[in-house]
Amino acid sequence: MVALVSCSAASSGTGTRKGNVVAGAGQKHSYIVEADSTDNAARAVKAAGGDVVSRLGVIDAVEATLTSTQHEAVLSIQGVKQITPNAPVTTQAAAHVRDNFEI
Repeated sequence: MVALVSCSAASSGTGTRKGNVVAGAGQKHSYIVEADSTDNAARAVKAAGGDVVSRLGVIDAVEATLTSTQHEAVLSIQGVKQITPNAPVTTQAAAHVRDNFEI
């Protein structure tokens, strides 16, 4: 028996639609682009010249690599809700949880 007790999402800076923009117009960084649908998120990334790495249908988003210029262009496209820097997710609880439930 294993139970997930707690986990936390990656930090997204200010948590607003204008989030963190990395300096350096030519450097590409990984982002999660959320829109009103996964297809619209992918279209927005492609329209801005970015690369779609993977589709995240559960949250109507895509993982994308974007320059800071492409990041701003994606934000201006209707239907895009937010862009969050892609970062590792870690748990706040111990990896193993022991239960003492008796049957």
